[in-house]
Amino acid sequence: MSIDLLSKFIATKILRMENGNLTILDRSMIIIPVEVLIKHHENLVEKVGKEDADELLFEAGKFETVTGSVRYLKRREELRSVFPNVSKTGDPSIEMGRETLKFMGKGDILIKEVINKGEKIILSTENSPFALEYIKTRGKSNEPVCHYLMGVMCGVQEAYYNMKYKATELSCKATGKSHECIFEFIKKD
Repeated sequence: MSIDLLSKFIATKILRMENGNLTILDRSMIIIPVEVLIKHHENLVEKVGKEDADELLFEAGKFETVTGSVRYLKRREELRSVFPNVSKTGDPSIEMGRETLKFMGKGDILIKEVINKGEKIILSTENSPFALEYIKTRGKSNEPVCHYLMGVMCGVQEAYYNMKYKATELSCKATGKSHECIFEFIKKD
């Protein structure tokens, strides 16, 4: 996020920091280390098994953005003052979401492909905080580690397109086999 955009967020009161509270569009936020979520996932794996642990983190990420995206979509016209030129997506609410994810440290999410009005979507990031932190603190992983981030991206798609998706992390930087994390979202029937 650029200083200019951050200044616009503060000037329009989209972003407020008062009395130790951080809010974005009047929604309370916290900033926590990524390693906390990685450790939480490891604890869940021990207690409920890997498949359920993956799903729980995915669902938490999805809830974060399904509920947040609704706020952005409702305030789409207001957001045009902050995002007058939305060349990437054509929608100021999506640009708001992308910039908020960057601000919150969730990486720079790129839209690689949108097929048939959102029935299939491919997104990527070269800087998943989950993959980067995993490599730094645990070394390479044998499998994708971005369950929470994948949920975050899925929630945005579900709110925007009003569809349910099957989500898959096709490649993960944490495995050392790719320079980016690639996510696929396919509409559920």
